[in-house]
Amino acid sequence: MADLDKYVPWALLFGTTSVPFKNLSIQNENTEEAVRSDGATLPELMAVLQKKPVLRATILDPSLVTDFQAVETGETFTLVKAVWRAVSEEGGPAGAYVSATISKGAMLPVSMSSNFETIATMDIEVRARFTAGSAIVIGTDSATRSTTDKAYRASSLVIGSDTVTNIQSATANWNYGLIQEEMLEPDHYGYTELNLEGSAELSDVSLVNAARLEDGVEETVTLTLTDLETPANTTQIAFGNCFVKAQLSGPNASFSWTKLAT
Repeated sequence: MADLDKYVPWALLFGTTSVPFKNLSIQNENTEEAVRSDGATLPELMAVLQKKPVLRATILDPSLVTDFQAVETGETFTLVKAVWRAVSEEGGPAGAYVSATISKGAMLPVSMSSNFETIATMDIEVRARFTAGSAIVIGTDSATRSTTDKAYRASSLVIGSDTVTNIQSATANWNYGLIQEEMLEPDHYGYTELNLEGSAELSDVSLVNAARLEDGVEETVTLTLTDLETPANTTQIAFGNCFVKAQLSGPNASFSWTKLAT
């Protein structure tokens, strides 16, 4: 049976391991300038000042990516590969594949979200690094789609001396001040600053004390996620020393915090 000219996101590989995912995309975020001389009605030239391809995805196992890390040989993840699979005519996924492989890059968490009524997810991005003029290899590699066997949810939140296990929702956000060389094809990424922030919605309003409500207070914060499928599997987001604020809204208590230098 022939294939349609349509492909569906099929697999996301970290190294050789296929991981469950959603919302897969690859984009270029090039630094560009439309150049026109005085008197020109339309741009006469589009200058690409820096090439910046990036892969984004939502993964269903938040334990896999919790910090800024390199992707390359010798690191935790030796490559990242996205695979799309063709759809057959009058049928489902068929035999043809399109793959995009990043063998050098910077992987970083962007945001984690956990709601009591849904499983936790982690948004990530991989910024490809250039080597010998190539950052992403487009091919026809096949891959096995991952079977989802993990379902994490926020199970414990420690704020100062208080430990909460009844959590309506919790989030974490990593905002890196990314830098790279002033090159057309950057071959390294780093960051100069990080804003690591979190929030939680709780039903225990007794946790809103005067210090947290009036001024905010410095306290340590740790969020633990537990795999509902295998409860022995847990992962922590240790925010460390944070500036914590609280508020009351209707029957709920809302907390927000920002990591401080220790």
